[in-house]
Amino acid sequence: MSFKTSKDKLSDLWGFGRALWRSGVPRVSPWEIVPILAARWRCGNSFALLSNIASIRFGARIALQDDDGALTFAQLHEQSLALAHQLSKDFRVGPGSQVALAGRNHRSFVLGLLACTRLGADVLPLAADLPASVMEVILARQKISLLLHDPDLGERFAALPPSIARTACQSKSTGTAPQPA
Repeated sequence: MSFKTSKDKLSDLWGFGRALWRSGVPRVSPWEIVPILAARWRCGNSFALLSNIASIRFGARIALQDDDGALTFAQLHEQSLALAHQLSKDFRVGPGSQVALAGRNHRSFVLGLLACTRLGADVLPLAADLPASVMEVILARQKISLLLHDPDLGERFAALPPSIARTACQSKSTGTAPQPA
């Protein structure tokens, strides 16, 4: 893995800003430009960047609707930041970490994806209904260190090897915190 110097990052940021301006698609207001460029600096090209930009531009709009209710772009961004902090602190997820994400079409899947990409982890999305034997082979082959899953799927993964950390991604109206499995 190669690390970029500050000069390289500035060059990339300048190119990103020029492309954004030339495209004319976003039509950002002047007070949104600096936070968007700062987000690009922090997040690089990732889903986390898209989440950050959406929270800056459309914070109060509904981003996601599921069985637990609606989340605005700002709430989605804040909850993914909280989850990223917890994953970094509790499981040392960071650049180059291998994280599998098993979930259904819930907010926990979106939050897990945003949090992991914000941390620079490599994310492997998995179908929640994969047989345990198949999932174990996939996790071993991909050298997954953490399995992030929906809270109601915890029992399905009880037979996995102890070398793979597991945690449920639970979202609450006050924030998101992983619950160790």
